[in-house]
Amino acid sequence: MRTYIHYITLLVLLPACAPKSVGAIDESGADTTMATAASEATDAPSTTDEPPATTTVGPDETTGIVGETGDTSGGSAESGSSESGDTGEVVQHASCQAPLPDPLPALPHVKFAGDTPTFALWQALACDDPAVAGAPTCGQDSDCASDNCVDFTGSAGVCSYADIDIWCDGEGEVMGSADGACWICLEPFEHARACCDDPNAGFDCRAWPFTDEPGAIGKVCAVHEDCELGLVCSEPKWYSTINHNGQSCGEDADCDEGVCDELFGQCGTEEPKFAGYGICACPGTDSMTIVPGDACFQ
Repeated sequence: MRTYIHYITLLVLLPACAPKSVGAIDESGADTTMATAASEATDAPSTTDEPPATTTVGPDETTGIVGETGDTSGGSAESGSSESGDTGEVVQHASCQAPLPDPLPALPHVKFAGDTPTFALWQALACDDPAVAGAPTCGQDSDCASDNCVDFTGSAGVCSYADIDIWCDGEGEVMGSADGACWICLEPFEHARACCDDPNAGFDCRAWPFTDEPGAIGKVCAVHEDCELGLVCSEPKWYSTINHNGQSCGEDADCDEGVCDELFGQCGTEEPKFAGYGICACPGTDSMTIVPGDACFQ
């Protein structure tokens, strides 16, 4: 379905194997050489001379993304206004070190099909649709190779022959699981099969928009309202490609413009690539740290 392009940073991609168990979000930190410049989140202005009140919302635990530095702004959609801005009250999620900024940061580069984010296209597919009903499942008695079995519970899963990674080739077709600890790219009919078989098996089977079931840290999102109050819909880790311009480069030759793709010995310009979906995170979280934990890919 997808056309694969060489990405220089794919040399350090997470292993392309199916998740078997749930783990905490990676706290080791990710390569930040491609991250956008960090900016400080600002508090909502107070309407009085007194310090603004602070409301703590959400469960007092961290189940997903870690890291409180950086800036997730820069998305394709315009930012909205913080709900706390009208009253001067600062809203801060219990798991976050920074309050909800006002205005809210720009939204991530979410891929839409009409008015629907592509990660929600599975909702339009009926369980008796031939493509859904015919999607092979896996688990204890696997019907597909272990590398193709998307199994977050250790007992039941769905076979996938697509990307099985977190980049989704920019198409945004992603499925979350394990209360935000894991997420992975899946075809819509595979996502539907997983939710048709057992909506309580650890897969994210919420119906978008998530206004009635806002996501905790690590949950998939398209807009800020998809996340618990105090969290923002953020850009997950992104990468860049180099568009070659035909000029050679290497130890004895520099590029007249752009950068040198040392792997191919070609000059070119860097182009950022985004996964096409958002992840709920604390305000100010560095997007380059928004990745599933290693245990999701064991």
